[in-house]
Amino acid sequence: MYVRPLITYAALAWLPKTCKSSAKYLRAVQTKALRMALSTWEDSIVTMNNKAGIPSFEDFTTKLTTDFFEKLATAEEHLAAIGDYGPKKPATKGRRARYKTCKHLLIPP
Repeated sequence: MYVRPLITYAALAWLPKTCKSSAKYLRAVQTKALRMALSTWEDSIVTMNNKAGIPSFEDFTTKLTTDFFEKLATAEEHLAAIGDYGPKKPATKGRRARYKTCKHLLIPP
């Protein structure tokens, strides 16, 4: 199981409000998982990140945030190009009589 997707899930919502101790705890969880995956206990976290080929927690969350806001800027253009995509009201000539819509409910005399 991958640890980083679990600890960074919806990070854009909670990361700005995270205190230093919580961020430190998340880094520690990632470090423990990385140590188990690489079977090394002597290397520093920077060395382990380089061996695994992954960015640090701070670099990853920074890239995640910048990518989101870059996509958000282009999303506004795409939404404007789509236009109004809500449900359309059927064109009617006026209010229909009630008996026309409920003919099957009328009892013959």
